[in-house]
Amino acid sequence: MADPTFSRTLDFEGLNCYLMYGYVPGAKSILRNVNKLPAGHCMIYDLKRDDVRIRPYWHLPEPEDGIHASADSLAEELEKLLEDSVRRQLIADVPLGILLSGGIDSSIVTAIASRVSSKTIKTFTISFPMIRNTMKVPMPVS
Repeated sequence: MADPTFSRTLDFEGLNCYLMYGYVPGAKSILRNVNKLPAGHCMIYDLKRDDVRIRPYWHLPEPEDGIHASADSLAEELEKLLEDSVRRQLIADVPLGILLSGGIDSSIVTAIASRVSSKTIKTFTISFPMIRNTMKVPMPVS
């Protein structure tokens, strides 16, 4: 945005989504020709070659040969790992709270915390009043 040659043209479809939902879904943004990176990816710009690369910054490890596990045993192992991780995070000298974002991850953390803690878990969520789009903005047809 600091570059004076950067086009700051609004993408009305993205803007409309933002005003309706509070976010722009998918790869779009409120600026035309500006996209979000896919989840789990980073962008590397090589100034000397004027080259842009988008690549994942992590990958799932390949399974080791000869090791086979059932879906049930993997689910049990995941639950144990999550439970151990949440239990470690609940150690504190001060009251703790969990911010519920509305997603599945914060809900799972809260469910596990309430199961493993002897104390009541305080939860919080934040919302903002939605600004209803009363302007009649023509939506571009793609």
